Amino acid sequence: LISDVVLIIAALVTVVDLAMNAWLHSLYLVLGIFIPLIVTNCIVLARVEAFAAKNPTRLSAFDGLSMGIGLTIVLAVLGAVIAFRRGEHMRMTALVARLSPAGRGVADVLALAASLVFLVLQVPAALNYAHEEAAILTPALEISAGWRAAALPVGLALMAVVSLLRLLRQGDWQRLCLALVTVGLLCAVMTFLTPAWRELGQINLLVFFVGITGLCVFAGVPIAVSFGWATMGFLALTTRLPLGVMIGRMEEGMSHVVLLSVPLFVFLGLLIEMTGMARAMVA
Repeated sequence: LISDVVLIIAALVTVVDLAMNAWLHSLYLVLGIFIPLIVTNCIVLARVEAFAAKNPTRLSAFDGLSMGIGLTIVLAVLGAVIAFRRGEHMRMTALVARLSPAGRGVADVLALAASLVFLVLQVPAALNYAHEEAAILTPALEISAGWRAAALPVGLALMAVVSLLRLLRQGDWQRLCLALVTVGLLCAVMTFLTPAWRELGQINLLVFFVGITGLCVFAGVPIAVSFGWATMGFLALTTRLPLGVMIGRMEEGMSHVVLLSVPLFVFLGLLIEMTGMARAMVA
């Protein structure tokens, strides 16, 4: 019964979505991304309820947890891809904004090139991680956990493609090649200095997580990519740990079910602002 009600809600929300697109297009442009999210949540809830109706409580709890974690990871990955496509990822532009138009163009291309190289280097480690997770079966459905872990290599590859398309859209091949060569040379120099890094010991924590992270952030590289470069450099150049450790931490960070509430809070905030309730509450 509950699953039937949820499906009816999803159908009604879809009708509202189509009506908004037809007659209230300005409102649809603001809320359009959240309406399909409600439908998606209804479908997930219907699927979980249908499983819980025919299985014991323990298996149903594991199933609900697995569904929530999987949906959270997929939403996080898709959100990251959309942010890269729109150029709306978090980055520090205080110093870049002070440059001349030509200097800002060079900094933007260099930031995109750094993001592209980082994402490409992460794809093999993500594929290896997904392959290792494929041997694990979920306790409720007894399907491979590789399906959930596959979101990481797919998302990284999509973000790399989006970054490449944005670079090609710049139109300045000389600047593009210069940025890629610069990032490649920096990677080669850092790799060449591997023996020196390992002799520094704990000082590497300051070098990578303060120095390199700060340099990337102030250069306009996305903040997530800046921390990614620092973590990857620290693991690859100063330790013998595989890069799969970093991928595992990425999945663990996105696997908190509480993150599912973030899109709904954003939707509620936009709704309160559009209806004028926020102004009335503050006044």
